[in-house]
Amino acid sequence: MALKAVVLYNFQAEPGNNELSVREGETVTVIDQAIGGGWIAAQNSSGQSGLVPEGYLRIGSGEGGTSRSESGPCVGYPEASYPGAAEDDNSEWDDDWDDQSVSSYHGNGHTEEEGGASGRTAHGPSVKISMNKFPFSKGPNPEVFLLAKPLANSRDRLPVYQGEVGPVWLYPTTPLDCIIADPKKESKLYGLKSFIEYQITPNTTNRHVTHRYKHFDWLYERLLEKFGSLLPIPSLPDKQVTGRFDEDFIRIRMERLQAWMTRMCRHPVVSQSEVFQLFLTYKDEREWKAGKRKAEKDEMVGPMMFSLIEPEAPELDVVQV
Repeated sequence: MALKAVVLYNFQAEPGNNELSVREGETVTVIDQAIGGGWIAAQNSSGQSGLVPEGYLRIGSGEGGTSRSESGPCVGYPEASYPGAAEDDNSEWDDDWDDQSVSSYHGNGHTEEEGGASGRTAHGPSVKISMNKFPFSKGPNPEVFLLAKPLANSRDRLPVYQGEVGPVWLYPTTPLDCIIADPKKESKLYGLKSFIEYQITPNTTNRHVTHRYKHFDWLYERLLEKFGSLLPIPSLPDKQVTGRFDEDFIRIRMERLQAWMTRMCRHPVVSQSEVFQLFLTYKDEREWKAGKRKAEKDEMVGPMMFSLIEPEAPELDVVQV
């Protein structure tokens, strides 16, 4: 018996992407659930077939089926994922990025994927709870910091000195900056999926690297996990399902990504972090993949970052000593 699915929300296919337009309440036949990237191949009652966002379907043998998003326990810390996880972002570099959903913690709990404000939807959020008091940290409590032994690696230290306005981070001698330009539409899976790729050129190397929105999303998640208990990390611009290849949208999103990167480049701690430098200066795919795996396994995150702070020690009076 063919596997059926009930459409939960209207979805308008985008021309050239092998997508299928569906209407709320419509019943479709599931052809392939292993497409990946949040998509399912389905066929409507007219015999037309194409890709539909996985979150838009309640899968089962018929009307009584159970949605994937409803199949697990839903408790907790808002890790919203709107139904339009629109793009298959598993590129040749992304083979192991998706062990957990990207953009787990965006600002006020929004999932932000590629696009603008229209990417949000009020329908069908899947909410998960984290028992972690600090969702941005791998460790469950501040005890991680209090009980852990500080690392001896001086390179990771975060020096603080007493400035005119109080304690201040030590700024690098050469300010970091970068330019995002030349957005291009690229594709994979023989043109089945498309995405926008940007060139980012840092002033330290003057050599451009290429990234798509999912890479920015990955960087945001790493920065939030590492520095979220120590620093305010601003959210990325939103991701949207439709209209993501519109020229005006691409231009506006690039400007917002530029503003986000400029702010990160100007922060004395974030800009010098290993993961941020990797994002801007990797030389090839091999270095990128090795660096991202290292960043994902980093144990010096969350409250542990406080153990790296090195305040400026005042000179002690010999008499007092």
